[in-house]
Amino acid sequence: MQVISTLPEGYKGFNGTAAIRLSKDGKYLYASNRGHDSIAVYTILADGSLELLEIVPTHGQTPRDFDLTPDQEFVIAVHQDSDNATVFKRNPETGRLAELSNDFHIPEAVCIRFAN
Repeated sequence: MQVISTLPEGYKGFNGTAAIRLSKDGKYLYASNRGHDSIAVYTILADGSLELLEIVPTHGQTPRDFDLTPDQEFVIAVHQDSDNATVFKRNPETGRLAELSNDFHIPEAVCIRFAN
């Protein structure tokens, strides 16, 4: 069993890890941090262990949930305490996230899901 942090080394503030999502290709794992207000991105290695790729800020307070779009091209995080959603462009080759926008107003979001 592997125990791995979703936080940057040395972070001492409050945090609660929340949502966890896997890419459809099984190569990347994403985990949100409520408190640090970020998403940790991991590469899933051949043996099933995780290797931290990056930790990206969500630019909102308390990321309540996030999900990958059905085409896996975007990640959208919704925030409970700042009433906004952040949209990231996802690189399917590297798993990395690049913020596109964080100014979508969504009051007290608790969940995000996509219809097929």
